[in-house]
Amino acid sequence: MALADHPLAPAPSPSVNHHRAVPTPAPSQSVGHHGTVPTPAPGPSVNHHGTIPASAASPSVDHHGTVPAPSPSLNVLAPSPSPSINHHGIVPAPSPSPSVNHHGAVPAPSPSPSPSISHHGNVSAPAPSPSVVHHRTVPTPAPSPSVDHHGPGPAPTPQGGIFDVEDYGAVGDGKTDSTTAFSSAWEEACSHPGESAVFIPAGTFFVGHLILQGPCHKGESPKVDIQGTLRAPRRFISSKTMNWIVFRNLRGVNITGKIETAILDGQGEETWGEICRKHSRCNGIPSTLKFNNVSGGTINNMALLNSKGFHIGLYRSNNIHVYNVNITAPGDSPNTDGIHVSHSKNISISSSRIGVGDDCVSIGPGSNNITVTDIECGPGHGISVGSLGKNDHEENVAMIKISNCKISGTQNGARVKTWPGSSRSIASSIVFEDIIMDNVSNPIIIDQEYCPSGTCKTHKPSQVKISNLLFKNISGTYTSKYAVSLLCSRAVACENISLFNIDLSSNSSETARTGGLNIEGSIESLEIFNSDF
Repeated sequence: MALADHPLAPAPSPSVNHHRAVPTPAPSQSVGHHGTVPTPAPGPSVNHHGTIPASAASPSVDHHGTVPAPSPSLNVLAPSPSPSINHHGIVPAPSPSPSVNHHGAVPAPSPSPSPSISHHGNVSAPAPSPSVVHHRTVPTPAPSPSVDHHGPGPAPTPQGGIFDVEDYGAVGDGKTDSTTAFSSAWEEACSHPGESAVFIPAGTFFVGHLILQGPCHKGESPKVDIQGTLRAPRRFISSKTMNWIVFRNLRGVNITGKIETAILDGQGEETWGEICRKHSRCNGIPSTLKFNNVSGGTINNMALLNSKGFHIGLYRSNNIHVYNVNITAPGDSPNTDGIHVSHSKNISISSSRIGVGDDCVSIGPGSNNITVTDIECGPGHGISVGSLGKNDHEENVAMIKISNCKISGTQNGARVKTWPGSSRSIASSIVFEDIIMDNVSNPIIIDQEYCPSGTCKTHKPSQVKISNLLFKNISGTYTSKYAVSLLCSRAVACENISLFNIDLSSNSSETARTGGLNIEGSIESLEIFNSDF
């Protein structure tokens, strides 16, 4: 039955325009959806979030600021106030107040009175309300408790998505253990629904083993802004702790700082003395900073010093740019490579100063499309592709370019090194170009008998195939017996080795008498053009 035909339908009311007060109609009753007559009762309207504004009833205001006389009965412009029900079906306690929408404005008019209905179909009773023009806001109500859609939420988010480790209990006194605080700040930033950053202020923070992992909210990772010093324990309790700070399973990690104050101090001196120098090799020594399965990101504007092992390790990562970093350790500190890359692709290392006790940069198995440019290297063991072939079934290496570097006072310069007795793999398309050598031993070297421990299976030749290797525009001075040493495998020949525009002079009169080239093993196609060494 239509509402107009219902026996209890209200009497018609006069038509009213939006800018005039409503004449008082004859009293009538409101009819519910199912033909029942609800009992009118005044009640407050509640916004969508369940907050009940506490305020006295007030007259409405039209567009021009005049206050119409209140109507005691049906209003054709405004909905009837009633106990409103929030999204979750909770009915707040009633108190008289004008009806207000999300933004505090008076709701638009409705053609006839009707009961208020929640999102879940519950019907509340209508009640008369004053006429209100819907373009004006209601006077500010008295404060009332706010209710959230989903109940109690997390702790307030730091302003601007910045998560300061000191807010989580970190203390920059150099001795208080701040590991838990750093982890907590990372977890909050990682789950933040928007751009976020972990902020490490000035100070010296003692931090133990950290794993900062994802995935984070919508797959995007927080930025890490370092303005202070992070100091590692002198020794780790667990011998299984292979790295100090690990970023794992993330996308878009950007670690930056202020190079004068942003320092990662590995405190490796004790490790070098107690472990490495008492054994032939430093196996299982923690790296300072490790990227593991990270796609997209940067490391820049910071200093790393005295790592127990490698300073920066990039493993199974893609599209990483490392630049403007300063890495230092004593020239005799064992196995302290500056930056080591393995099983990664599309890696760029540039504009950095590296002086350590091992390779300034080392490029290991499974590396593809790696560029190293504008590096000052020394002390150390030079810039190396390798070592390769230490383990069985290693992945191939290809598309490596090292250029525009200066190498000073190192044990080697531009080097490719593989272990004897290795399984088969390939290292190809490698370029060393535009490099200056300053008092370097072995400025150009292929070493397929690499055996730092002296306990290798040297009677078994390396099975790593080296091909398409170019040395170009390399100049400077050297201190070793030979400027160029090509020590290739006896079983798998080096192939397509080219030396263009090599200009190296010895600082030793004895070296000048013996000559500058040494070749061992097997080589297929060796080209030397416009060179003097």
